[in-house]
Amino acid sequence: MLSLKKLNGLYILKRGTSWSSPLFYIFAILLFVCLTGEVYEKFKTPKPIPDASRQRLVVNATDHILGELLNQRDEYGFRNIVLPAFRNDSTDALSDALRNKIFSSGAFNIAPKSLRNRFRASFSASEYAPNSIEELVRYARRKKADVTLFADVTRFETIDDSSFLEMKYSIVRVKDGQTVFEDVYVDELHKPSGAIDSVIGAVTGEPGSSLTQDRHNKDLRNRVVWRLQNFLLWGLFVLILPIITIRFIKEMVTHQSNKINAFTLALYTAIDLILAWFITAPNFSSVLSSIVFIVMGVCALLFNMKIMSYAVIKTKLV
Repeated sequence: MLSLKKLNGLYILKRGTSWSSPLFYIFAILLFVCLTGEVYEKFKTPKPIPDASRQRLVVNATDHILGELLNQRDEYGFRNIVLPAFRNDSTDALSDALRNKIFSSGAFNIAPKSLRNRFRASFSASEYAPNSIEELVRYARRKKADVTLFADVTRFETIDDSSFLEMKYSIVRVKDGQTVFEDVYVDELHKPSGAIDSVIGAVTGEPGSSLTQDRHNKDLRNRVVWRLQNFLLWGLFVLILPIITIRFIKEMVTHQSNKINAFTLALYTAIDLILAWFITAPNFSSVLSSIVFIVMGVCALLFNMKIMSYAVIKTKLV
């Protein structure tokens, strides 16, 4: 543990004694985790997204596979399904698109992604795909699934003006591990032009389509909501930090030193400003972002001054 010790008129950190409140450590750890997450979100490398032509191939392929799954469901009565990531698809576009279509259709009860894959997805890493049907069946049995899908993508690329998709997939009955259907799916698409291009754009969300504008508007609304949520969380952080560490603040003001008080005030305000920096990502060439950042800093400073004044008054009354 750490505590403050006076040495030659200066206050230093010393090991061996306890801080005024263990909540300080808990909050410091949570603050570090939050700031680390904010930094990562700012600088992480996004997962690659297929181009428009390959997205169209994804639409065709997932429609085809869903149709085969429905055929097998009608024949064998499958209802519960486990859908893993497809092998050799670094974008995870195929498995994600098929998962969304299964959700939308309501034809199957689809198991959620594994904790491992959700963790990898949060870091923009490709999801783990089973190496064999046997490994997939063992996992599906733990999820109490009736059927699962094993897919291996052998080609998914765009060369010049043509895009290609080739994969082998198997629909496997989990109960006995038997493959009830397997197929090699091959498709290619040459870059369209003119009116056809606008159709592809409407499907894939390429610029110029009405769907793209709708997505843009939705993304804009999401960003606004996200910003407001961040501002609210920042405000709560500014309010809670000095409150849960009030014992530390009282201990500092008992020394009745303007230097120590100024240091404490600067410390709390600096922490607030660091979090505000990551939330607003201010571009000081922009007047608005600069004003917002400055206003947040002034608000944090005034509130911290109010809290310290309260601590000084309480200390004098004791």
